[in-house]
Amino acid sequence: MNAGGSIVLLLVAVGWVEGSIAATIADYRNDYATATFPPCWVYQWNAGGAIGNTNSFSDLMWSADAGVWNVDGGSPFPRPVGYYVNVNSMGGHPGPGPAEGAPVDRYVIAGYTLPVSTTLFVTGSLLRVTDLSGQVDLRLYVNNIPVRTLTTIQGNTNFETRFDGWLGNWSAGDIVYVTVGPSSSHNFDGFLLDYSLSDKPQPAHRTAVEGDSFTNQFRTVAPRQGWNYLWNSDGPIGNPRNYSPLQWNGTRYERDTDSTFPDETPAMWVTLFGPNGGHPGQGTGHGAPYDVYAVASLCVPVDGRYVLTNAWVNNTDAGSVSLIVHVNTNAPVVFLNGLTSVSSPHRFGTDLGLLNAGDTVYIGVGPDGDENNDSFVWDFTILLRGGRSTLMIIR
Repeated sequence: MNAGGSIVLLLVAVGWVEGSIAATIADYRNDYATATFPPCWVYQWNAGGAIGNTNSFSDLMWSADAGVWNVDGGSPFPRPVGYYVNVNSMGGHPGPGPAEGAPVDRYVIAGYTLPVSTTLFVTGSLLRVTDLSGQVDLRLYVNNIPVRTLTTIQGNTNFETRFDGWLGNWSAGDIVYVTVGPSSSHNFDGFLLDYSLSDKPQPAHRTAVEGDSFTNQFRTVAPRQGWNYLWNSDGPIGNPRNYSPLQWNGTRYERDTDSTFPDETPAMWVTLFGPNGGHPGQGTGHGAPYDVYAVASLCVPVDGRYVLTNAWVNNTDAGSVSLIVHVNTNAPVVFLNGLTSVSSPHRFGTDLGLLNAGDTVYIGVGPDGDENNDSFVWDFTILLRGGRSTLMIIR
């Protein structure tokens, strides 16, 4: 800068540029209201048929005596129809299922109509069945389109099931439904619930991209903020809408929290059993419609250039696995197959390019068509190499 006050333009490489903060569009507990539905919200149950068809939904009614939304606005519980169906400020209770003679599982439903077109994320989520004897299913829909499913969530007094993640790009007027059902029986199925709908994900903890490896970032019970442990429950690998969270069952992450393992097809052996590895699910060679992958994902917290480094995988048994790395719905940046046990692990480090805050990196290991003998070990680091160049004006 000279004495005349001229402008000097400096092109500066910024090593850490904070991404834009997620805007909360809706929040279950903060928006909850009594007597009349809060703006854009509706509380319902599937009185007319199976969940997944909005034509089967009926509005709940406010019960001043019970202090909840239930099927007829009356009290006490159980009600003649719907039994314990209710929505309250902290969660609710589903209705009966086939174990009680109902033709279908009766879900409680929180619906939110989007006021604007947006990319949509679930953030800050929790679901806990408060009695150890209960279990529920959770299903998310946008309109009639399923976008996330978690089944047989067991009662637990120590931790909550999380269902954060990307829901896709949706338009004003689309309705997001978070539904909780009885998993066949409604006994002991009272639950706590909270979640937000946001235009960006909650950012990962800063150290997640400062050189710390997956092994060090791994957490039991629930993933560290920004991470998810997933499997492609609803379709081929590569499309995050097909992914569902793996659930901690006390010793490992798998399809559900019960003691049965392997799980029903096509999940079978899919698991992340600890910080060092896991096992993929069923392969097409054994009748699955698509290879089932165990997936770890990281939502990057800031704009910048990222690399995948110190990345390796190895099969510890006699089978072979495949490995994929993709960002959002983009084409894979890495795809390797036929990976067998070797003395020096298979490397898959790569440049991930310029990513925006909220972009998600997915790394999955699949059965390469045949899930037999496919236990794997791995590690990797998603590292921020530098921020975007920023034009600074100094006067």
